[in-house]
Amino acid sequence: MKTIKLQTIIDSTYLSSDGLVLYSALSCYFDTKTPIKLSFDGIQAFSSSFFNSSLGQLLDNYGMNTFKEVVSFVDVNGSQAKWLRKYLDDYKNLSHA
Repeated sequence: MKTIKLQTIIDSTYLSSDGLVLYSALSCYFDTKTPIKLSFDGIQAFSSSFFNSSLGQLLDNYGMNTFKEVVSFVDVNGSQAKWLRKYLDDYKNLSHA
C-alpha cells in the first residue's frame, strides 16, 4: 500500500487551493479503488476549507464507503485524529439529513 505524505504534495493545509491539489493527487486512487495511506507527518494544523476542497470533495464524488476503502490515515497525533473523526462524522450526519 502506497503512503502519500501531505507535506510532499502541498504547500500548506490552510487554503482551499491546496485542498484541490490534494484532491487531484488522490482522485486517481479513488478511480481505481487502490488503497493508500495518507501521512500527516510534519503537519501541525489544517483548516476546514482545506478539507472541504479535498476530503469533502472526494466524499461527495465517491461516497463514504469508497473513501473508507481507499484512505487510511497514518502519522496522526491525538488532536488531528479527533478533528478528522469529527469531520468524517459530521459529513456522514449531514449527508443523511
